[in-house]
Amino acid sequence: MIQVSEGGSKMWKSALFTIYHNDLYTYLDNVNLQSELQARFQNEGGGIICKIDIDQTGERFIDVGEQAHRVSTEVEMPITIIYDTESYKFKLYGIQNSATNQ
Repeated sequence: MIQVSEGGSKMWKSALFTIYHNDLYTYLDNVNLQSELQARFQNEGGGIICKIDIDQTGERFIDVGEQAHRVSTEVEMPITIIYDTESYKFKLYGIQNSATNQ
């Protein structure tokens, strides 16, 4: 989500990102799955992340054909995936870029 200006008025713009995993044909334990998910969040190999824009009302979804991990023209937000081997839980962390409106 990002605050942008259109026609002088500020509005929020957001997008839905989908990562497809239908090419994972082999068994992965959770440690290796964490590594694979991290690579996909970083969009390594290209064509992994599908972006769908969401209008300011949150009701309209527009497939713009992009495969980018960013909203509007902002730099993509870095995401880190951590796997806890004791709790067996995955955690996702996003770090906001301080120079942006994300």
